[in-house]
Amino acid sequence: MDEAPRHWDEQADVVIVGYGFAGCATAIAACDSGVDVLILEKAPETHKGGNSRVSANLVFWPDDIAKAATYFKALAGDYRDDISDEMIAVWAAEMHANRAWLERLGMRPVKFFGAEFPEMEGADCAQMLMHGEGPVGQERLWKGVIEPAMAARSIRAFYETPAVSLVRDKGEITGVIAERGGRRLAVKAKRAVVLTCGGFENNPAMIRNYLTGLSHCYPVGTPYNTGDGVRMGIEVGADLWHMSNVSGPEFFFKAPEIPVSRWINIPHVNSFMFVASDGERFMAEGAL
Repeated sequence: MDEAPRHWDEQADVVIVGYGFAGCATAIAACDSGVDVLILEKAPETHKGGNSRVSANLVFWPDDIAKAATYFKALAGDYRDDISDEMIAVWAAEMHANRAWLERLGMRPVKFFGAEFPEMEGADCAQMLMHGEGPVGQERLWKGVIEPAMAARSIRAFYETPAVSLVRDKGEITGVIAERGGRRLAVKAKRAVVLTCGGFENNPAMIRNYLTGLSHCYPVGTPYNTGDGVRMGIEVGADLWHMSNVSGPEFFFKAPEIPVSRWINIPHVNSFMFVASDGERFMAEGAL
């Protein structure tokens, strides 16, 4: 909406839309700087965490800032577009700082593997870290580090409260209109609104619009990622960039009664075939 509501139901210095790793990191940093924070989360409390909880819970960490910038440029290649050297330098420095920040929250970094693309220039700086010894995933970083850090700060969060629009007053974003308990909720942001509400992998119309040749897919992570942040951003004039990517699909199984798809864990290579709905094989399975 393009004008402030006559009455604000709630207010905070920083209003964050989405309770995943990005939202929590923002909330923790903002809280530690001394400002009041409120998170609006679409999912019920039991399903908070978005794709962050069901991811591998790994942290990318470059051990050398200059090499990290080189690796980023190599990864981007022709898709770098208008990313400035200054922005890449900021990215490299902040990615390097992530490990120390997470260690202050209680993370015990253990190297899982190195660069995803070791052939790229600068790749020898890259490490993938997990929290403590043990199998990858298992919500270990989420449960062992992020959630305790959030609890220790008593950061406010409203669950089952989807944001539906941003409030723009005289060209500035001043708040969020959300829905809670079947009614409209106007939330004032005295300092900032931060959108960390995930992608659009469970929005069929956006799938067809942004993903070439894919008429539909099932989300791998949370079913609550319906592109709300994308839509709200568009409504206030935000530009879009590199939209042809979502969390899924891959080689997963989708049961009718479950809203998300699940990874198929096949223990023996070359002991299976993937067959499309028309009965045709469509890949060399042994190449996996």
